[in-house]
Amino acid sequence: MQRVRLKENQALPKRWARKHNAIYYRVPPGEIHLWDNKSWFRLGKSLAEAHQTFSQRLYQSGATVLTMQDLLDKFEFEYMPKLKPATQKYYLYALPMLRQGFTQSKILVSQVQPHHAYEMVEFLERTESTKKAKQAAECLSSSLSYAVKLGVISRNPLIGQFKKPSTKGRSRAVTDEELIAFSSLLPRKWQLYLSLKLHSRGRRKGELLSVTRKNLTASGILFVNNKRTSDSFVITWTPTLRQIITEILELHPSDSPEAHLFYGRGEKPYIKPDGQTSGFDSIWQRYMKKAVAAGLCEHFTEHDLRAKAVEDESLEVASRLLRHTSSQVTMKHYRRKPEEL
Repeated sequence: MQRVRLKENQALPKRWARKHNAIYYRVPPGEIHLWDNKSWFRLGKSLAEAHQTFSQRLYQSGATVLTMQDLLDKFEFEYMPKLKPATQKYYLYALPMLRQGFTQSKILVSQVQPHHAYEMVEFLERTESTKKAKQAAECLSSSLSYAVKLGVISRNPLIGQFKKPSTKGRSRAVTDEELIAFSSLLPRKWQLYLSLKLHSRGRRKGELLSVTRKNLTASGILFVNNKRTSDSFVITWTPTLRQIITEILELHPSDSPEAHLFYGRGEKPYIKPDGQTSGFDSIWQRYMKKAVAAGLCEHFTEHDLRAKAVEDESLEVASRLLRHTSSQVTMKHYRRKPEEL
């Protein structure tokens, strides 16, 4: 009988598992001698460390890449560990879908054509969802671009020849009344978080939770774009923004310039080094469930407040405040209110 994978292991590569606060590789019986004679080989604590260890053990830079199976393995264990944790997680969910479609037939990388991508997308849209189809298409294109870098193919056959599926932009618009009602349930700490979210012009959750004392400059709050770390910017002080920060510092006093604005016990921040915010997410979900159950509001996400913060701005201004490289992204995902003519 086939072994059922635990929920926490489903996003990991085949034969990987989390145990004893680390990630382990379940070694195939015939290969134990290659893994220090261990049936369970410890890869590391973090996902990035696990990928690096596995890559060093199994795949060398000069390994031959011929089939899509070769490429996807090399892409996962050598290229992906260099990406941001959120991007790694995104691709890890897509890889099983790619392997199902491209590795069972042992197709060569040089044989992949746009019609293969369209066939995969149509299948996934029919059996899964448009969101998963888009995810798989983006991962496929990225792996083929990596194949170009490796010299396996001369060009990515999907660029200019394939249009990835488009998902609908989220349309949930949070009203002032809903936000006030939800806020009434929160401890003062998280009321201030909501206020900072709005008055910092819709900064992302990770950007807010990453702010430390040293980011509070004479001219304003220094932020670093989560999506493009080369993009740093300052949200200038206003009387209201200064008042919010002053109260946050009074609730969370610290002598360390490295201390975050928002932290839990032992000054432990709500964002981990790999960008995960599971503790904060649990708090948000708990209070949101209470608010919905009490009839105070309909469900909305923390990310919906990013659109709320710029809802009264012009498209051009909103795009600049949200640090988008294209106003098309702003228009599709962050224009929630009906346009007034």
